[in-house]
Amino acid sequence: TDLMKRFALLFVALVAVALPATAGAATFHGVVIAKDSARKALVTASKNGTVRTVRVRAGLNRLGVGRLVAVRAAKLPDGTFSASLVKRLGKSRHAHVRGTVVRRLGARLVLSAGGSVFALRVRGKAGASESGGLHPGDKIDCDAKLHNGGLEARDGDIDSVGHEDTLVLEGIYLSTADDGRSSSQS
Repeated sequence: TDLMKRFALLFVALVAVALPATAGAATFHGVVIAKDSARKALVTASKNGTVRTVRVRAGLNRLGVGRLVAVRAAKLPDGTFSASLVKRLGKSRHAHVRGTVVRRLGARLVLSAGGSVFALRVRGKAGASESGGLHPGDKIDCDAKLHNGGLEARDGDIDSVGHEDTLVLEGIYLSTADDGRSSSQS
């Protein structure tokens, strides 16, 4: 029984040491839908549309938009993730994205999701119309293509799934370039 007590104490001690190390840890797969070199961050979308911002320490240049990745990371207080490992798995031409409309810029929707703000180019009649369809605060679910380094969807592939009366934006976002990419500045 002394042996059992020692074993139980050792087990409790090991669990106590291991739990803080894994608290807030996450492992997930996704496709890179945007990058922000100023923040050293990737924006990924999982198969279910969950968008996450992943801060990387090194290797940002080898992880382009459209790259499938496996991520092991710790969740940060701001809801983003700090990666300890980002492994390239392949490439994808499609992404499933859920987010909130921040602004409409002609044929582009500026979306907020996962602690980042990024652009989605909309193709079709409603995409070209300033007054068509979606407005700031509308929550969307969308199947998009990864084309020319950014997200692109036909207006029929974007579903409105609700509305938020208050938008809380975190991160750095000042403008969207003509090609749909976000550009950040201090």
